[in-house]
Amino acid sequence: MAATAAATQADMVIVSAHAGGKLPSTVETWIGDWTAKRSPKPGALVGLVGTVEDPIPRLTPWHNYLKNVAQRVGMDYLHQEMVAPTGGEYESIENFVKRTEQKTPLMEEILQRQHSMRHWGINE
Repeated sequence: MAATAAATQADMVIVSAHAGGKLPSTVETWIGDWTAKRSPKPGALVGLVGTVEDPIPRLTPWHNYLKNVAQRVGMDYLHQEMVAPTGGEYESIENFVKRTEQKTPLMEEILQRQHSMRHWGINE
């Protein structure tokens, strides 16, 4: 499987999911496969786990699972809790897609700027 081979060699593996529910067995199998084949080398496992709005930010069972995976294979574990919006404009996938297609005045200004490629390198 290409994803397993890529994760085995990667410097950084990013897992993005919603905290609700159980980890899909295919994901659990994939994680087991690449961690078993990964040779010891520096790297980071990044957990982007979305949660329902909670007044007390905390790590979820998924965070703990991914942290344990990272420790087992000698990787750093980085996480970012993402609060999933409830209701309103993100209530349905159609509303979400509609929102992503809108251009704000700021985005329109950025898109209209003339960009020069001169002196963009670190050594220039």
